[in-house]
Amino acid sequence: MIAKELDGYNGENKLIKAGHEAEKQIAHYLLRQYHNTEDVFVINTLRFQWLDGYTQIDHLILHRFGLIIIESKSVSSKVKYNEREEWNRLWNNHWDKMENPIKQARRQAKAIKDLLRDNAAQLRGKVLGLMQRGFKNMQIDCLVAISDQCISIQRPSNDPYPDIVVKADLITDQVDKIIATYKKNSGIFAKGEPPWIINREELVKVKDFLLSSHVPVVDEKPAPLLQQKAPAKTPQSVKTVVEAQPDTTSSEKITSLTCCEECGGKVSILWNGKYKNYYWHCNACEKNFPIKHACPSCKEKLKIRKRKHDFFIYCDPCQLEALYYSEES
Repeated sequence: MIAKELDGYNGENKLIKAGHEAEKQIAHYLLRQYHNTEDVFVINTLRFQWLDGYTQIDHLILHRFGLIIIESKSVSSKVKYNEREEWNRLWNNHWDKMENPIKQARRQAKAIKDLLRDNAAQLRGKVLGLMQRGFKNMQIDCLVAISDQCISIQRPSNDPYPDIVVKADLITDQVDKIIATYKKNSGIFAKGEPPWIINREELVKVKDFLLSSHVPVVDEKPAPLLQQKAPAKTPQSVKTVVEAQPDTTSSEKITSLTCCEECGGKVSILWNGKYKNYYWHCNACEKNFPIKHACPSCKEKLKIRKRKHDFFIYCDPCQLEALYYSEES
């Protein structure tokens, strides 16, 4: 049963639109498979507040033996990962690092389990009226669905993610396989420890609780991703470039330096090999300044990548990228 449809997106940012199209693809397959199921609930786009921020799950499957998180990824070219669980996607004819979506889904799994455990008293009953049932041993499986447009998924010979990373059109097969395995292991003739299980009444309570916890993204007037910072003193010219900006719900303005904040001298971006990050450096007084910006969508720290003479600021999970700074020729 589809408990919640996918949230819409009406912005013009191409990367966000591509990600939303990948989610629509998964939502379509889930609708076809589970529109009339009794003990399987599908929640598309679940965003809830947890600790000091928000956790967002692309697709969540609720069944009597636990949860299944589906992280959808829009890839129109190629994607690969290795035995060290490092991920790359082919972007503009070269391989770019990307965040490991399995680890991303596992962080979501921890957050939602903590949320349910903290609210177990209102969601589950007690054994013999004394012992509170909970969610400590609840199974949460994580899947990654790569969009059907992906040309290929390159896997290592010793694949750390067998049957976990699949094309979008195979996602319901994997969901059915997971649920069927738990069901088989819960039978009276099954060997070993029986899986965690919840009755349908409690399953409905969990579904309703999660739906009530959903915090949709409120569409607001987008703030510019890049805005030059006014110099404290007479600056030397530094070339900066601004591209089309994504829609965002944050009012934070991301700025690139036009000059040194201390002496007004010429600045450049350098690489710190020890800490493996980029930073601003003043060529006049030799002071250094960190590059610290939060993603306007997920609030994670934005990263910098260099291509020839251009520096791009980006967030892999949200698929946001903009030209941040360009060196003078």
